[in-house]
Amino acid sequence: MQVATTRASFLFLHCTAPALAPASAQGQQGQPPAAEAAHASLTLHGHSRSDAQLGSLAALLAALLPSRHAAEPAQLRLLAISGFLRLTPAELDGGPQLATVSHLGLARFASGSSVEEGEAALEALLPQMPALQELDLGGWPGNSLPGCVAHTATALTKLALEDSELTSLPSGACPAGENVLRS
Repeated sequence: MQVATTRASFLFLHCTAPALAPASAQGQQGQPPAAEAAHASLTLHGHSRSDAQLGSLAALLAALLPSRHAAEPAQLRLLAISGFLRLTPAELDGGPQLATVSHLGLARFASGSSVEEGEAALEALLPQMPALQELDLGGWPGNSLPGCVAHTATALTKLALEDSELTSLPSGACPAGENVLRS
């Protein structure tokens, strides 16, 4: 399947319709109630196919989540990317839609990449998500967590590391409450 510049084996988009504020919440001077922005979850899986490519995350999000107004992008809450053999920092520039992501799933992220390439991709992605609270790095191939997790994802409340090869965590990588899941 291909959407914009993305070629993937599986793409799932779930959107919730925007809700209107109750009539009792109308603003002063009889203004109509404000609409709440739609929330969306997007899952992309390349299934480790050699022809799977992300291309441009920004182009994909623009095609799937058009905003009602240019200044009001759709609110993407969950983004899961897995099964792509290689992902580059340039492919992961997602634009303003990534600012509202609170859950990022990168299980088996860039499975054909070197650890250094995976770290570079992660370093490009995390700064675009200031609202990030949950991070899933299941299957991370390196033996240490990239330092960018501790330095960039400062609002984490949950860090999932199932099936990873991690033997150490950088100082400050554990979220508040030590909610780190490993197996």
